[in-house]
Amino acid sequence: MIHLPAVSIIIPVYRAERFLSRCLRSVAAQTFTDWECLLIDDGSPDQSASICREFAAKDPRFLLFQQENGGPGAARNTGLRLAKGEFVLFLDSDDLWPPYFLQTVLQLQKEQPHRLVLWAYPDDKAGLAPSAAPVTPEFYGRKQMGRLFLDGFLYYVWNKLFRLDLVRTANLAFQTDLRYGEDLTFCMEYIRHWFAAPGSEGVAFCHAPLYYYETDNEASITYLYKPCYCEDEVRLTGRLLGWFSEDFPLQTPEQAPFFIHLLRTIAGGLSVDLAQPDGYALARRHLTCPTVQNLLAQAAGINAYTPFLLPMRRGWVRLSALLGRWRLSGSRWYHRVYWAGYHLHSLRTGKKSPVIL
Repeated sequence: MIHLPAVSIIIPVYRAERFLSRCLRSVAAQTFTDWECLLIDDGSPDQSASICREFAAKDPRFLLFQQENGGPGAARNTGLRLAKGEFVLFLDSDDLWPPYFLQTVLQLQKEQPHRLVLWAYPDDKAGLAPSAAPVTPEFYGRKQMGRLFLDGFLYYVWNKLFRLDLVRTANLAFQTDLRYGEDLTFCMEYIRHWFAAPGSEGVAFCHAPLYYYETDNEASITYLYKPCYCEDEVRLTGRLLGWFSEDFPLQTPEQAPFFIHLLRTIAGGLSVDLAQPDGYALARRHLTCPTVQNLLAQAAGINAYTPFLLPMRRGWVRLSALLGRWRLSGSRWYHRVYWAGYHLHSLRTGKKSPVIL
């Protein structure tokens, strides 16, 4: 009888040679040993494939697959097609796990079989949970998904334990035509199907930080604003507005932060647009599209304060983009404009809005 592993670990590999060995050592060191690790070399031009081969030669649980470059979504889709485990975990090639990671999350899933397991992550290795001590999760239902989104815990595939049967039954896959947000769309669709599944009891969130997220990798897509940034963010905004109006209703205290978050992301995208050839026309097209206009109307409808709202509603493309660029760069001018507008808004409305810089 062929043995099927309990867990399939999927790692997209591209320009990863600086951190890859550290990442794979953290997998090999796991105290829970019934796993396979699918290394998807996405046409990496450096020595990443050689590093993968070294680990595969020493440990047959590491399996190397190579393909032409298609982006992280395409690499993860390949991993999902090849996976054999009951559960699927995603790990980025520049990140790492403590040795007790698999043991901890699988034990939590065993204790909470009808809940989706999520966990926290630090950006400092010293912040990792110190041991494999039992964890006490916090439980969230459908109405609390807005809070988890605003806290940043719904964005990434690498802080969730996925059931492979649900992924395949729901025919879920990463959108390969999105460069930004393909992981969030996958997560949100999975969560939507999770809540629709019979017997689902929501989410079990582990506050103990179990995943180390590397912030010092200049090759990471997080550090790169490509020309498609605003286009992808507008598409993602449309999906988010749908999810949180239809599937996961926002509570009143979450509405203003949610709209403000989306507006400042779009403003940052407009600043990237203006740097492109014919950038003004591109930025204007994005600012005036139905999705952004719907977002602006909803934000104005609840009287949310952000310095982006007025210039974006008036169609002032360059000012909206300038504010977006100032915010992305941490400019003091952004803070000056923010606080001047904040005090004027407070005087006009007679109440103070939440401070969301």
